[in-house]
Amino acid sequence: MADKYALTGLWSDVAGLAWSLSNGGAPGAAKPAGGEKVYFTSNSGDMVLDEDSNALASLNMTGYADTLTDDGHAWVIDVDGLAVLNGTINLATPGSGINVAGDIQVRPVTSFLAGLLTGDSAAGAQTIRTYDNQIPAFTLNNGAATGFNEIGNVTVAGNIQILTSKFTSGKKWTQTGSGTLANGAAGGAAFANLQVAAAGFTCTFTGHVYTKKFSHGAGTVDGGGIVGGLWLRIRPVANDFFETLATPAGFALLSVMIEPQTGVGNLTNNKPVNLLTTGLLITAFDNNQTVTQSRALTCASLLVRAAAPGKTGIFIMGGGAPLTTPQVFFGYAAAATFLGKISLGAGIHRLGPVAKALATADPGHALDFDSCYIEATGLIDLTDITPTNVAAHIECGAAGSVDNMPAAGLTEKVHAYGVSPDGGSNSAANIDFNAHAPPGSLVLAGAGI
Repeated sequence: MADKYALTGLWSDVAGLAWSLSNGGAPGAAKPAGGEKVYFTSNSGDMVLDEDSNALASLNMTGYADTLTDDGHAWVIDVDGLAVLNGTINLATPGSGINVAGDIQVRPVTSFLAGLLTGDSAAGAQTIRTYDNQIPAFTLNNGAATGFNEIGNVTVAGNIQILTSKFTSGKKWTQTGSGTLANGAAGGAAFANLQVAAAGFTCTFTGHVYTKKFSHGAGTVDGGGIVGGLWLRIRPVANDFFETLATPAGFALLSVMIEPQTGVGNLTNNKPVNLLTTGLLITAFDNNQTVTQSRALTCASLLVRAAAPGKTGIFIMGGGAPLTTPQVFFGYAAAATFLGKISLGAGIHRLGPVAKALATADPGHALDFDSCYIEATGLIDLTDITPTNVAAHIECGAAGSVDNMPAAGLTEKVHAYGVSPDGGSNSAANIDFNAHAPPGSLVLAGAGI
């Protein structure tokens, strides 16, 4: 076997002009055989991939300044070792790409226009370094026992598919165009930081997505057409872990779970979250672990619980931040004592039905009203839910009401306005009902009004 240096022409080199045994040397060498090292250098010209390569020992394109293209068919360059990519790579035919079992470097002057880059090690550790260059699409099939990670941030214009539990992300991944996304097959191995769906683009989930931090722009995050079937699972390890636009975000057919893991401690998110038609589940692994949202939160439903029986997960609306959601739930439908507590703080909230615990006969959940103001658009049902620190004002709209307010244990009354809050199971001593307007309302009366 010998090292092979690219000259110019067709990879298959029928004419015997495309390959040399030395850098810039005479043509006539055979095309690269399996196990040989291949070099593209400053002395190499345009090359057309017109067949699948043999399994190369390595591919080094340092200094290459011309273009590698395909011939309109789906061909793959197979590299068993290190791949250093440079120049212009435009493998535009669907299915064309570069399959690498060793480490991957996408050099600073690379213009990677099209082609699927695949990490596919079956033995040792594997890394990718992109020098802030953009990859058209990336798939990780890595089965290495010692993992796969990044050196520097990774930017991908299209599909990102992580299909292995050996993914050990430590950097930021950004999807800059429309494409698919999944790392659910990775057994929960999470992105360290994930940003998707810039304006005008759609990120389509093809599996569950795990990340420690998530942000997205003005585009659409789509659950792949599976109603309630796919999750964005955020496993934060530091504050400020979730951000959407303050205006309604484009989340479709997708649910979001915030699940801080054991030992992480209490966390605060100081970023706005507007899920609009998407549900949010907050589940804590440590007992009495808190997640605080200090900016506005809008979601289609809010469910709070612990991740294990006998524990309590706590969600706090902090800093007077408003909560808008048509549905609030506690607990776990399949079993009791996965307890949840919500503290509403001093914000102005618009809440639909506050449902009793999802499990049957599951007392121990808590709703801390604090000094908030609530516009109730549905039934606030306190079955199995203990109200605490009550100094709230609740304005009941046409469909709003309060039920199962306990007879004892409240420091102050709930001040209710509008439609009668008495669902028949309340303690009259603990509800101060006023059929007129709430404090601060402008009331006009008299002749000519």
